[in-house]
Amino acid sequence: MSGRAHVAFALLAIACLEIGLTGCGGTSGQQPKQDPTAVAVTVQVSPSSASVKLGHFQPFTAAVTGSTNQSVLWSVDGIPGGSATVGSISASGQYVAPGARGSHSITATSVASSGSTNSASVDVVDVDFAVLTYKYDMTRAGLNSDETTLTPAGVSSQFGKLFSYTVDGLVFAQPLYMENINIGGGTHNVIFAATEHDSVYAFDADSNQAPFWHVNFLDPANGVTTVPTSIANDPGGRTGLGPEVGITGTPVIDPSTNTLYVSAMTYENQQAVHRLHALDVSTGAEKFGGPRVITATVAGNGDGNDGAGHIPFPSLTQNQRSGLLLLNGVVYVQFASFSDVHPYHGWLLAYDALTLQQLGVFNTSPNGEGAGLWQGGAAPAADDNGNIYITSADGTFDLDMGGSDYGDTLLKLKFAGNSFSVLDSFTPFNQGCLNFYDLDIGSGG
Repeated sequence: MSGRAHVAFALLAIACLEIGLTGCGGTSGQQPKQDPTAVAVTVQVSPSSASVKLGHFQPFTAAVTGSTNQSVLWSVDGIPGGSATVGSISASGQYVAPGARGSHSITATSVASSGSTNSASVDVVDVDFAVLTYKYDMTRAGLNSDETTLTPAGVSSQFGKLFSYTVDGLVFAQPLYMENINIGGGTHNVIFAATEHDSVYAFDADSNQAPFWHVNFLDPANGVTTVPTSIANDPGGRTGLGPEVGITGTPVIDPSTNTLYVSAMTYENQQAVHRLHALDVSTGAEKFGGPRVITATVAGNGDGNDGAGHIPFPSLTQNQRSGLLLLNGVVYVQFASFSDVHPYHGWLLAYDALTLQQLGVFNTSPNGEGAGLWQGGAAPAADDNGNIYITSADGTFDLDMGGSDYGDTLLKLKFAGNSFSVLDSFTPFNQGCLNFYDLDIGSGG
């Protein structure tokens, strides 16, 4: 190297050292410039909060962005894999709650970037979160008195849509929920949904995947379809059920036999048919010799009588809108109308839960008309003494004159010995006015 080259190299080294002191990678202690194209690694845990029953499980998932390596390490309260005290979590994110109540933190740490973490909160409780009937229980109050997760702060910061499922028809029935079901080759929490296209689905409640099972009660090749609302309704179509009628009322589940009971309406070669189905919650298969065709007859000379003192059940004009009731081994199914299309009455039918045999029939207007039992979709209520509470809509009322027609009336019933008895009732003083203007009190539960 020439002397001139040595001088140039020395000057360049000095210049680089001076620049380095101000941030060019020298010895000033400052960090090098960040690569502007680098992407930060982030982790998102879902769900962000959950409530789990003692000893039960809750699956968590972690989504990693900024790295092709999607692997994470799970911990509970800072303990890798958890422990018997705080609950354990598997490599796949399945958390198993401990045997004591408490609140814990579930954390996922990126394998690609140990500083990238995200946590979810979990409350371990000793209550059952199954939703087996309309509005939680037979009071129909809609109250979950053991709620631990839904707080104003939690809802405002964490509440939101996680995923959705596609079904084949409109859904008017309330979805139901069971946890820890042996289904689909494993143990899962399951959502059950019923549609107006006469379908029942069993979905994984914790992740978006194909349904565990899907049953449909139609057979178009043999003339079995849903009921077109243009046939079932009046010309105004005021029921608002959409283009077809299939399953409208909320089903009910018996956890002791793992059976889901559902009432479905079909149109079979120009005839309307109602059936009571009993489905295995794990497979969707029919149980107890079902389904059972719903028919009934009561004594009376009211709307649609046969001329011989009997009221037959008119399937086409009876709408099964209310949820089902399961009480003391009996399934109760009640009916109203499609937009006041006659003939119709309020019907409450009782079926043995294990044989599907009809046990009893109650008609709200045997010598009149109307008094349907629809209650805006609400199911009959019941108390601890086995009394049943229903509310009828507008229709004939003659109870004050010793009759047996109960339009616009709240009824307290007892079912025993295969028959219903009226224990008590309440009818507003202005029932005639309510009936005239179609302001029926039976529009709510």
